[in-house]
Amino acid sequence: MKEALRLVAPGCLGTCWYGKYHYVEPWVGCGHGCDYCYARSRSVVTEQLAQARTSFEKPAAIVPQEKLLETLKAEVREHKVETAKLCRFTDIFSPPWVEQGLSLAVLETLVETGVGRIIITTKGLPDKKILAFLRKDPARFSYNAAVRPCQDLPLESGLPLLEKRLEAAAVLAKAGLKVTIHLDPMVPGFDDAPAILEPFFGVLKGLGLSRVMFSYLLLNKGSIDRLEARLGPEVSLAVLKNYDLTRSEPMLPGQEETDYFQVLAEVKQASVRNVAGLLKAGGFDFVLCSLKSVSTGDADKLGGCAVCDGSFYA
Repeated sequence: MKEALRLVAPGCLGTCWYGKYHYVEPWVGCGHGCDYCYARSRSVVTEQLAQARTSFEKPAAIVPQEKLLETLKAEVREHKVETAKLCRFTDIFSPPWVEQGLSLAVLETLVETGVGRIIITTKGLPDKKILAFLRKDPARFSYNAAVRPCQDLPLESGLPLLEKRLEAAAVLAKAGLKVTIHLDPMVPGFDDAPAILEPFFGVLKGLGLSRVMFSYLLLNKGSIDRLEARLGPEVSLAVLKNYDLTRSEPMLPGQEETDYFQVLAEVKQASVRNVAGLLKAGGFDFVLCSLKSVSTGDADKLGGCAVCDGSFYA
């Protein structure tokens, strides 16, 4: 059966907690300009964008904007949503919706309907009103700031400044929210270099950010093409040499469009041991993302690095 893009949808099998949550997808597309974004290649996304006569870089609401909050409220209650995950194919803090106040309105609506847990994963930057709202009810939210440590490998064109995003995460952590810095996606040979990670981890500790999850870049044909166009042949080769481009594997069972090329096993295992060693030395609470970064045969070669069971950041 073909997957449909819906405002509220049950979590998919194969993902964290075996799908025991609901996605909330207020809009589709994203202005952050990440070359590796997997949502760009999903047909449910491209079809929705075509229907809305827009591009991925210019997000469109799933339902008419004037009906969005009313429809969201009704669907959350219909589905009896207890845990809401924002988002699967977009970012709740895509700049246009933050500026218009719609990001905040979505969060307010979810709280109003009584959703018990709201999980935010974002590369965006919440404004002062959103930060104030989240701080009022810290037990209801978890906040996952997805960042890449290496700023010298440009794979994103529209992200807010890293410093500002980390500062926002620190404000929320201080207020008592469960805040995780998600190093995602890590590019082996770049993001995992000790010369990059050691000062970066020092910044995190200085901000009071002590929880870290990390995962590795996955590639498909589209993301490789975008990477090569942005970086040029020499740098692209330095990235791609660490990947097994002879075969791809599905990230999610039964979903053909989640086929990706992964980091070479020996490269990943060495990288995990290095990253985990630095995190342990820095006194961090940390895990490796199991969904994106652990394949059959990996577990006993990761130097004892803890693997996420879905509960770490939730």
